[in-house]
Amino acid sequence: MSEKIDSIEEAFNKQVDAFEKTEIIKNFKIDEEIKRTGEVVYEK
Repeated sequence: MSEKIDSIEEAFNKQVDAFEKTEIIKNFKIDEEIKRTGEVVYEK
């Protein structure tokens, strides 16, 4: 996944945080934050 993150950071010229969907526990704070503010730019 690191190469994909590097490509995204390069394209947008900024640092990004990236997670696999399997890493996110539903209804936890991070899940709610991603739903509220996150932006999906690459999804399999």
